[in-house]
Amino acid sequence: MANYNWGFDYPMTACGDQNSNQYKFVQCASGGTNGRFELATGGSNPAPVGVLQDDPESLNTGAVRILGVTKLMADAEGTAIGYGDWLVCGSVGMAVATTTGSNINAMALEALASGSGVYITALLLPGAGGNMGDNVP
Repeated sequence: MANYNWGFDYPMTACGDQNSNQYKFVQCASGGTNGRFELATGGSNPAPVGVLQDDPESLNTGAVRILGVTKLMADAEGTAIGYGDWLVCGSVGMAVATTTGSNINAMALEALASGSGVYITALLLPGAGGNMGDNVP
């Protein structure tokens, strides 16, 4: 049985309506407004700040999980996600598997053979980086 209730949530203010972004990666808002967040993209600077745990409307406070275990929307259409795979933020805030790069955002605690917009359990690894060949963050 999955347990998504372990972690540290940080309150941040939503830039725009976030009702369709629950359990996706979010990033600090562009424009340098302190304490605000928006949906993350694959080009987040340099990585998402965390995973949105609720669905706040514009300028309301949302809970952003920055550390711990979380429910996470994933995309395995291009590449299957295996248990223990490293995850990064895709273009629309969903987790995708990676074997290259240095800005790992999470580790999959569940496998996903295919599908997009499917929830998995993941361990957040904020700011992790390293050698993908060694499978060490």
